[in-house]
Amino acid sequence: MQRPELVSVDKYTLDMFMAVLGPKSKINVYHFPAKSDILAKMKTVMNDALADLIIAETPLYFNDLPKDYQTVPRLLQVLDNCKDKPNFYHFVQGVDKSLLTRTVCKKFVKQTTTYPKFPQEIWNEAFVKHCFEHDKTYSWFEQIPRQLQTPEIVSAALEHSLRNIEYAEPKFVTYEVACKLNLVINKDSYMKGLKEYIPAVYYENFQEMTGLPVEFMGGECSFSQLRENRQNFSYCLLGHTCIGFYEKESYPSKYGLLIVTRRTPMSIRPQVIFNRAIGTYHKTWLEKMLADYDSSFVKPTVGKELKEYQTNSYYNVKYLETIAGQKVYANLLMGEPVCYVARTSDGLIYRSTHEKMVNALQ
Repeated sequence: MQRPELVSVDKYTLDMFMAVLGPKSKINVYHFPAKSDILAKMKTVMNDALADLIIAETPLYFNDLPKDYQTVPRLLQVLDNCKDKPNFYHFVQGVDKSLLTRTVCKKFVKQTTTYPKFPQEIWNEAFVKHCFEHDKTYSWFEQIPRQLQTPEIVSAALEHSLRNIEYAEPKFVTYEVACKLNLVINKDSYMKGLKEYIPAVYYENFQEMTGLPVEFMGGECSFSQLRENRQNFSYCLLGHTCIGFYEKESYPSKYGLLIVTRRTPMSIRPQVIFNRAIGTYHKTWLEKMLADYDSSFVKPTVGKELKEYQTNSYYNVKYLETIAGQKVYANLLMGEPVCYVARTSDGLIYRSTHEKMVNALQ
């Protein structure tokens, strides 16, 4: 049999194409020049056998087959062999929408993570369950109708990527997720566009409770963590007082500020007591700022018998309890415990939380 290139194109036959494109050949359909007479002739002699042969060797040529040969069974075969194929995204965009039956859409989900726009009519609870079971990258989540979303699905999709909040039903976005995203937004300018998808009620409630700017939402920590770590937009609660740390840019560096809010009997929401730049981070920088700028702060006087348990001159000291025969004392700032001290046979021990002190003495 003569090779096709040795005869004129109009004499090419189906058998010639079958031989040239066969499994033992080193030639595939992409070796033919695009829009060439060869391809045009091939399509005029096309039959099911040749179409099957072509997609077996070059699956992504499916969209270039004559329309009569772009069938659901053949597309399913393509999807079975499409893994790790380059240019798959462009292939997906070119798939005839009439071929997107529920069976085909399920195959897409099972075999790939790159999807066409699924028809609305294929979405039901069974299809959502199929997506949830087979694609843990949640590439399908942006297409799922809001009425088919569940708390479980939204939680899993947001756990995988916070960017999925754009497609989530707001009532299923938890406060914990909102806080997590808010912290990410503070650090990553590329995520700021997602702020509009955080339910506004969370911001409103946070400000009603703390009086702090919304950037602080999610940044709650202990007093010792705030003082030592100084994370941007972190805050702690001491009774009715909120103490927040944040930073501002000042080329070529940045500087820290301390904001303090408190609810008063005359205010609906906590009021700002002071909001000032921090000078230096010495040992008692935070306590000194409270003493200097909060008019309600009173520096305590501690008796001699408790003096050894006082870790900071701005703290009051009181006996708290006895654990395993050891007396535990709390250091108080503005009436709230901020650290704990106990005397053991090895001397004084210090812990930042009550839980840690209990564990140390048991």
